[in-house]
Amino acid sequence: MSMPDRASPVEAVAALEPENLQDALDREGFAITAPIVDADTCAEIAGLYSAVEGTFRSTVTMARHGFGSGEYKYFARPCPAWCKRCGVLCTRGWRRLPTHGRRA
Repeated sequence: MSMPDRASPVEAVAALEPENLQDALDREGFAITAPIVDADTCAEIAGLYSAVEGTFRSTVTMARHGFGSGEYKYFARPCPAWCKRCGVLCTRGWRRLPTHGRRA
């Protein structure tokens, strides 16, 4: 899960331009960015979704709550190691980025 030739996830998020992201969100409802994690890390994260029982503490089914389709899951404790490392994104990066429908 290392990215020797790339910026760290924190650096990758810091390099994003919030104004451009906000414009894309307002116009399209989504925004495309440069990769935040490498392909190996992405595959590892995606593989966790169908992981053994006990990996997640709960699953939220969006349709059940009237929010369209799909679902998301909350990790059980302790969180995977990569999740702890990415936790720094919450304090150093994600908070400065726009959210669809909300102007900073």
